[in-house]
Amino acid sequence: MSSNVTDFGPDDLLSSPREGTRRAKVEHDQTAFFEGRIFRTFKEWQVATTAVYTVKVVTPINLVLSTLGIQLDQGSARLESLIQVTEGGSFSEVLPKFAVNYMTTVPHPVPTSQITVTAGGTVTGGMLLDPLRIKTGNNSNFATSVGGASNYKIGIAPGTYYLKLTLTDAIGVLRITWEEYP
Repeated sequence: MSSNVTDFGPDDLLSSPREGTRRAKVEHDQTAFFEGRIFRTFKEWQVATTAVYTVKVVTPINLVLSTLGIQLDQGSARLESLIQVTEGGSFSEVLPKFAVNYMTTVPHPVPTSQITVTAGGTVTGGMLLDPLRIKTGNNSNFATSVGGASNYKIGIAPGTYYLKLTLTDAIGVLRITWEEYP
């Protein structure tokens, strides 16, 4: 791929060959945002006891995970990122996927996400890649919402990944944002 612009310099100084979205390379987010390659999903829940909710992510391409977070209004949650698990049940619930940029300047045809995000099955075993824990205060007189998220970007290779969410007396939302590499 060549991104040369006459009298500008080497193509490794530009983020994309596409006119209108390419930028001088400073950070990759800017180009992906304007090209419509950043997507998000979420899942709200409310459980009165302890429950486990598992999300399966299958990606045929490289991607950058930029947000993996939980917001709780009540209770506690543990989120485990896993690989190499034993699957059980059916991952038949399809989570919604949305583009982050809906501006009219996004190139047409508007890109669509290439990954699948489903839920509903179970997992056992596997390799833990990253845990995330969050808990609200116990005093209902001073209840506040709390949030927790990975605050760094993670490069993800093509493959199958799982997010196992263990909830205890919890009301909240799981949010995931990613950038897809063509």
